[in-house]
Amino acid sequence: INYPPITTASPVTPEIYSAWEQALSSLRADLGVTLYVHIPYCSRRCTYCNYFSASRKSVPDTYIALLGRELELYRSMLGTAKPVIVRSVYIGGGTPSLLTENQVERILGFINKSFRVQPKAEVTMEFHPEIINNRRVDDYLKTVSKLGINRVSVGIQSLDDDVLTAINRGHTKQEALSLLGLITKHDFNKINFDIIFGGLPFQSISTMYETLQALLAFRPTSITKHFCEIKKGSVEFHRYQASPVFYPNWIENIRLQTLIDMQLKQHGYHKELLHMYTDINVLFSHQKQKWSSAETVLLGLGPGTYSWIFHDNTPQNLVMYKTFSISDYQDKVLAGILPIERVAALGKDETCRRHIQYALNYGSLDKSQVQTLQEGVSVETCQEINLIVNNLIKNDFLSETQTKYKFTPLGEYLSDEIKATFASPEVLDHKPGDDKHAAHHWYPNIDLIKRVKNIILTRIIRDHKHAPVGRFHGGSFR
Repeated sequence: INYPPITTASPVTPEIYSAWEQALSSLRADLGVTLYVHIPYCSRRCTYCNYFSASRKSVPDTYIALLGRELELYRSMLGTAKPVIVRSVYIGGGTPSLLTENQVERILGFINKSFRVQPKAEVTMEFHPEIINNRRVDDYLKTVSKLGINRVSVGIQSLDDDVLTAINRGHTKQEALSLLGLITKHDFNKINFDIIFGGLPFQSISTMYETLQALLAFRPTSITKHFCEIKKGSVEFHRYQASPVFYPNWIENIRLQTLIDMQLKQHGYHKELLHMYTDINVLFSHQKQKWSSAETVLLGLGPGTYSWIFHDNTPQNLVMYKTFSISDYQDKVLAGILPIERVAALGKDETCRRHIQYALNYGSLDKSQVQTLQEGVSVETCQEINLIVNNLIKNDFLSETQTKYKFTPLGEYLSDEIKATFASPEVLDHKPGDDKHAAHHWYPNIDLIKRVKNIILTRIIRDHKHAPVGRFHGGSFR
């Protein structure tokens, strides 16, 4: 989800906080930022979830006011007299559809007060199917559309009632379908459906096929598939340990992923991201901006979020993690302090590694992009990156064209592990100990990544131990 992981970032100090302020003050007004607004409340907790959230059936107005105060803090720290351009907004959670119409209007009003939202900017809001039980749901959808929400993302996850009950989703198949029928009638430019495969109990090929057929009937602009890795901090982890037979095994997971890919391709969708299929010419612009390897600025609002600044004008690239406590978030914002918990400063080597990982989320690496990223990077890091890429090609995980390196179908099945092998030795050797974030979803399975990376590097060294290793030259790794 982010690089470097939160556990390797440094606890905030006055010097680190000052560096973040300095980086913000260096931003140009025309550069453009991506905003993420976190609503950390859920009416219930899904059994597979390991994200930061609190249990509530409504969002307190006091929290909305805090988001406004935090936006003002960001605005005051920006060094430009003109309002900074916002290129996209994403309201996520948690469960953003717990917001009232008035609260949505206030959030968007705060953003427009502190920033200048680009005309026709993509403004996304996540919806939970449980909202169908709200008698005014049709009016609600109409209102949020008029307020400026032009992209909705519905967390379907599954349309199997046995699965939905087991994972505590709080809605039925029919309720989800009723909501989708209403959403597709409203004036939203883009509609995304989320589905989950892999770590859900009782999931099967037949029920996944039925889920896909039902969703495709609505012809959404995109469908996003999420592999559910069962994390130690979730309820599902303990249930899996006790009864693994109720969960898909690795062979069944490959079949599930293959089924999803084949069905979506057959219905005319193309792969925009490794995990997202979109209708023709419909892009997820928020993610395109967020994961750019050029100058990119993400500002996260609310507790449990992260922000970053990759910008040529700033002294260094920074990734910032916020507090994971709503009360601590409140105390700091009311005191006029950004609720920063940790910050990672990235030099050219770590920036190169990070951008390569993010580029691979799109399934490929532009050779010219990698060449640019390697400028100013240490010889050792370049050698390691070249070794990994060469062996990924040799073992059919990447294919090579004149301009790109692209995941093969085989590589896509191991894409998360492959991307993570580009992490630095310092990150992979870091031992979090009793760090409270070690069980959080941002903390990767370091042992697995190190084993995969060792296999890749060892096989290269064994097979090519006499071959010279250098930088990127002439359109290919040598």
